[in-house]
Amino acid sequence: MSELVYSNSHAAGDAYRLVSRLQLTFVNGLETVARSVGMPCEMHNSEWFRDQGSHGGGNRFGLTGPLFNRSSVNISQVHYDDLPGKKLGSATALSTIIHPNNPLAPSLHLHLSWTEFKNKTGFWRLMADLNPAIEDSHATQTFNNCLKTVASKSYLEASLQGDRYFYIPVLKRHRGVAHFYLEGYQTERPRCFRASGHSLLLNATQTSRHTIGRHHRSTLPTTTGLSHLIFSASLNTGSRHNLRITHP
Repeated sequence: MSELVYSNSHAAGDAYRLVSRLQLTFVNGLETVARSVGMPCEMHNSEWFRDQGSHGGGNRFGLTGPLFNRSSVNISQVHYDDLPGKKLGSATALSTIIHPNNPLAPSLHLHLSWTEFKNKTGFWRLMADLNPAIEDSHATQTFNNCLKTVASKSYLEASLQGDRYFYIPVLKRHRGVAHFYLEGYQTERPRCFRASGHSLLLNATQTSRHTIGRHHRSTLPTTTGLSHLIFSASLNTGSRHNLRITHP
Protein backbone atom coordinates (compact mmCIF):
# COMPACT_ATOMS: atom_id res chain seq x y z
CA MET A 1 0.00 0.00 0.00
CA SER A 2 1.37 3.42 -0.99
CA GLU A 3 2.09 6.04 1.66
CA LEU A 4 2.78 9.68 0.86
CA VAL A 5 6.17 10.93 2.04
CA TYR A 6 6.62 14.72 2.19
CA SER A 7 9.74 16.77 1.48
CA ASN A 8 12.21 17.37 4.32
CA SER A 9 12.45 21.06 3.39
CA HIS A 10 10.81 23.52 5.81
CA ALA A 11 9.96 25.85 2.91
CA ALA A 12 8.34 23.01 0.98
CA GLY A 13 6.40 22.03 4.10
CA ASP A 14 5.10 25.58 4.48
CA ALA A 15 4.15 25.64 0.80
CA TYR A 16 2.27 22.34 1.06
CA ARG A 17 0.31 23.52 4.10
CA LEU A 18 -0.56 26.69 2.16
CA VAL A 19 -1.86 24.92 -0.95
CA SER A 20 -3.77 22.42 1.21
CA ARG A 21 -5.63 25.24 2.95
CA LEU A 22 -6.26 27.05 -0.32
CA GLN A 23 -7.58 23.86 -1.91
CA LEU A 24 -10.21 23.44 0.80
CA THR A 25 -11.06 27.15 0.67
CA PHE A 26 -11.67 27.03 -3.06
CA VAL A 27 -13.62 23.75 -2.99
CA ASN A 28 -15.87 25.10 -0.24
CA GLY A 29 -16.34 28.28 -2.26
CA LEU A 30 -17.39 26.36 -5.34
CA GLU A 31 -19.86 24.31 -3.30
CA THR A 32 -21.29 27.59 -2.01
CA VAL A 33 -21.58 28.88 -5.60
CA ALA A 34 -23.45 25.73 -6.65
CA ARG A 35 -25.87 25.88 -3.72
CA SER A 36 -26.47 29.61 -4.22
CA VAL A 37 -27.89 28.98 -7.71
CA GLY A 38 -29.86 25.90 -6.70
CA MET A 39 -27.53 23.40 -8.39
CA PRO A 40 -25.73 21.49 -5.61
CA CYS A 41 -22.74 19.42 -6.72
CA GLU A 42 -21.10 16.19 -5.65
CA MET A 43 -17.46 16.18 -4.57
CA HIS A 44 -15.00 13.39 -5.34
CA ASN A 45 -11.45 13.08 -4.03
CA SER A 46 -8.69 10.98 -5.59
CA GLU A 47 -5.00 10.54 -4.74
CA TRP A 48 -1.91 9.71 -6.77
CA PHE A 49 1.64 8.78 -5.75
CA ARG A 50 5.10 9.30 -7.26
CA ASP A 51 7.12 6.11 -6.90
CA GLN A 52 4.57 4.62 -4.46
CA GLY A 53 4.66 7.86 -2.49
CA SER A 54 8.39 7.86 -1.71
CA HIS A 55 8.82 10.97 -3.85
CA GLY A 56 5.51 12.62 -3.00
CA GLY A 57 2.16 12.75 -4.76
CA GLY A 58 -1.05 14.71 -4.63
CA ASN A 59 -4.80 14.74 -4.46
CA ARG A 60 -7.58 16.05 -6.63
CA PHE A 61 -11.05 17.29 -5.72
CA GLY A 62 -13.47 17.01 -8.62
CA LEU A 63 -16.95 18.52 -8.50
CA THR A 64 -19.74 17.10 -10.65
CA GLY A 65 -23.31 18.22 -11.19
CA PRO A 66 -25.46 20.30 -13.55
CA LEU A 67 -23.47 23.49 -12.91
CA PHE A 68 -20.01 22.30 -14.00
CA ASN A 69 -18.86 20.76 -17.24
CA ARG A 70 -15.45 20.19 -15.66
CA SER A 71 -14.24 21.30 -12.26
CA SER A 72 -11.16 20.20 -10.37
CA VAL A 73 -8.89 21.60 -7.66
CA ASN A 74 -5.55 19.80 -7.44
CA ILE A 75 -2.57 19.97 -5.11
CA SER A 76 0.73 18.10 -5.33
CA GLN A 77 4.23 17.88 -3.96
CA VAL A 78 7.04 16.00 -5.70
CA HIS A 79 10.52 15.87 -4.15
CA TYR A 80 13.88 14.18 -4.57
CA ASP A 81 15.50 14.49 -1.16
CA ASP A 82 17.11 11.04 -1.45
CA LEU A 83 18.47 11.48 -4.99
CA PRO A 84 21.67 13.59 -4.88
CA GLY A 85 21.95 13.60 -8.67
CA LYS A 86 18.77 15.68 -8.97
CA LYS A 87 19.15 19.47 -8.87
CA LEU A 88 15.45 19.90 -8.14
CA GLY A 89 14.66 19.54 -4.46
CA SER A 90 10.88 19.83 -4.55
CA ALA A 91 7.92 21.25 -6.45
CA THR A 92 4.68 22.04 -4.63
CA ALA A 93 1.61 23.29 -6.48
CA LEU A 94 -2.08 24.06 -6.57
CA SER A 95 -3.92 24.18 -9.88
CA THR A 96 -7.59 24.51 -10.62
CA ILE A 97 -9.77 24.29 -13.72
CA ILE A 98 -13.36 25.53 -13.57
CA HIS A 99 -15.50 25.06 -16.70
CA PRO A 100 -19.21 25.87 -16.14
CA ASN A 101 -21.83 24.16 -18.30
CA ASN A 102 -23.43 27.46 -19.23
CA PRO A 103 -21.46 28.96 -22.17
CA LEU A 104 -22.24 32.45 -20.89
CA ALA A 105 -20.28 31.79 -17.68
CA PRO A 106 -16.48 32.03 -18.25
CA SER A 107 -13.98 29.30 -17.50
CA LEU A 108 -11.34 30.00 -14.86
CA HIS A 109 -7.79 28.62 -14.51
CA LEU A 110 -5.44 29.22 -11.57
CA HIS A 111 -1.98 27.96 -10.68
CA LEU A 112 0.25 28.65 -7.68
CA SER A 113 3.50 26.78 -7.07
CA TRP A 114 6.74 26.76 -5.06
CA THR A 115 9.86 25.34 -6.73
CA GLU A 116 12.95 24.70 -4.60
CA PHE A 117 16.40 23.50 -5.61
CA LYS A 118 18.96 21.50 -3.67
CA ASN A 119 21.05 24.66 -3.12
CA LYS A 120 18.07 26.04 -1.10
CA THR A 121 17.13 28.69 -3.67
CA GLY A 122 13.54 28.78 -4.81
CA PHE A 123 10.73 30.84 -6.23
CA TRP A 124 6.95 31.09 -6.56
CA ARG A 125 4.93 31.02 -9.76
CA LEU A 126 1.44 32.53 -9.96
CA MET A 127 -0.82 32.20 -12.99
CA ALA A 128 -4.47 32.99 -13.66
CA ASP A 129 -6.67 33.51 -16.68
CA LEU A 130 -10.34 34.02 -17.45
CA ASN A 131 -11.46 32.21 -20.59
CA PRO A 132 -15.06 32.78 -21.73
CA ALA A 133 -16.78 31.34 -24.79
CA ILE A 134 -18.77 34.58 -24.93
CA GLU A 135 -17.18 37.48 -23.10
CA ASP A 136 -19.02 39.08 -20.19
CA SER A 137 -17.47 42.51 -19.64
CA HIS A 138 -18.69 42.56 -16.03
CA ALA A 139 -16.90 39.26 -15.29
CA THR A 140 -13.71 40.47 -16.98
CA GLN A 141 -13.72 43.68 -14.96
CA THR A 142 -14.40 41.83 -11.70
CA PHE A 143 -11.56 39.39 -12.38
CA ASN A 144 -9.05 42.12 -13.28
CA ASN A 145 -10.02 44.20 -10.24
CA CYS A 146 -9.42 41.13 -8.06
CA LEU A 147 -5.91 40.72 -9.46
CA LYS A 148 -5.12 44.41 -9.09
CA THR A 149 -6.20 44.30 -5.45
CA VAL A 150 -4.11 41.26 -4.63
CA ALA A 151 -0.98 42.05 -6.65
CA SER A 152 -0.91 45.83 -6.13
CA LYS A 153 2.41 47.13 -7.52
CA SER A 154 3.18 43.78 -9.17
CA TYR A 155 -0.01 43.81 -11.23
CA LEU A 156 1.36 45.65 -14.28
CA GLU A 157 4.31 43.30 -14.71
CA ALA A 158 2.11 40.25 -14.12
CA SER A 159 -0.42 41.49 -16.67
CA LEU A 160 2.26 42.13 -19.30
CA GLN A 161 3.88 38.73 -18.66
CA GLY A 162 0.44 37.13 -18.82
CA ASP A 163 -0.34 38.72 -22.17
CA ARG A 164 2.90 37.27 -23.56
CA TYR A 165 2.44 33.85 -21.96
CA PHE A 166 -1.17 33.34 -23.08
CA TYR A 167 -0.65 34.56 -26.64
CA ILE A 168 -1.08 31.89 -29.36
CA PRO A 169 1.12 32.89 -32.30
CA VAL A 170 -0.35 30.44 -34.82
CA LEU A 171 -3.85 31.81 -34.13
CA LYS A 172 -2.65 35.41 -33.66
CA ARG A 173 -4.78 35.83 -30.55
CA HIS A 174 -4.72 35.31 -26.79
CA ARG A 175 -6.25 32.47 -24.84
CA GLY A 176 -8.90 34.14 -22.74
CA VAL A 177 -9.60 37.79 -21.95
CA ALA A 178 -7.71 38.38 -18.69
CA HIS A 179 -4.18 37.17 -17.94
CA PHE A 180 -1.86 37.11 -14.93
CA TYR A 181 1.59 35.53 -14.76
CA LEU A 182 4.44 35.96 -12.28
CA GLU A 183 7.55 33.82 -12.74
CA GLY A 184 10.52 33.78 -10.38
CA TYR A 185 8.49 35.41 -7.63
CA GLN A 186 9.87 35.77 -4.11
CA THR A 187 8.91 37.56 -0.92
CA GLU A 188 10.75 38.45 2.26
CA ARG A 189 7.47 38.09 4.17
CA PRO A 190 5.96 34.65 3.46
CA ARG A 191 2.97 35.35 5.72
CA CYS A 192 1.96 38.22 3.47
CA PHE A 193 2.36 36.00 0.42
CA ARG A 194 0.16 33.35 1.99
CA ALA A 195 -2.50 35.98 2.62
CA SER A 196 -2.24 37.12 -1.00
CA GLY A 197 -2.71 33.58 -2.29
CA HIS A 198 -5.67 33.16 0.04
CA SER A 199 -7.11 36.47 -1.16
CA LEU A 200 -6.56 35.55 -4.82
CA LEU A 201 -8.62 32.38 -4.49
CA LEU A 202 -11.34 34.10 -2.50
CA ASN A 203 -11.59 36.83 -5.12
CA ALA A 204 -11.68 34.17 -7.84
CA THR A 205 -14.54 32.50 -5.99
CA GLN A 206 -16.32 35.87 -5.85
CA THR A 207 -15.87 36.22 -9.62
CA SER A 208 -17.35 32.75 -10.18
CA ARG A 209 -20.25 33.50 -7.88
CA HIS A 210 -21.02 36.79 -9.61
CA THR A 211 -20.89 35.44 -13.16
CA ILE A 212 -22.64 32.13 -12.54
CA GLY A 213 -25.33 33.93 -10.57
CA ARG A 214 -25.82 36.43 -13.40
CA HIS A 215 -26.59 33.64 -15.84
CA HIS A 216 -28.64 31.28 -13.66
CA ARG A 217 -31.13 33.56 -11.94
CA SER A 218 -32.37 37.09 -12.26
CA THR A 219 -30.63 38.62 -9.23
CA LEU A 220 -27.02 38.33 -8.12
CA PRO A 221 -26.47 36.17 -5.04
CA THR A 222 -25.08 38.02 -2.06
CA THR A 223 -21.30 38.26 -1.78
CA THR A 224 -21.15 39.88 1.64
CA GLY A 225 -19.53 36.90 3.37
CA LEU A 226 -16.88 36.38 0.70
CA SER A 227 -16.14 40.10 0.49
CA HIS A 228 -15.54 40.20 4.23
CA LEU A 229 -13.08 37.30 3.99
CA ILE A 230 -11.35 38.87 1.00
CA PHE A 231 -10.72 42.20 2.69
CA SER A 232 -9.74 40.55 5.96
CA ALA A 233 -7.15 38.37 4.23
CA SER A 234 -5.70 41.35 2.36
CA LEU A 235 -5.83 44.18 4.88
CA ASN A 236 -5.10 42.46 8.18
CA THR A 237 -1.64 41.42 7.00
CA GLY A 238 -0.67 44.38 4.87
CA SER A 239 -0.16 41.95 2.00
CA ARG A 240 -0.73 44.58 -0.65
CA HIS A 241 2.57 46.31 0.04
CA ASN A 242 5.14 43.67 0.94
CA LEU A 243 5.71 41.56 -2.16
CA ARG A 244 8.55 41.85 -4.64
CA ILE A 245 9.67 40.11 -7.82
CA THR A 246 13.15 38.70 -8.39
CA HIS A 247 14.50 36.79 -11.33
CA PRO A 248 16.83 33.92 -10.37
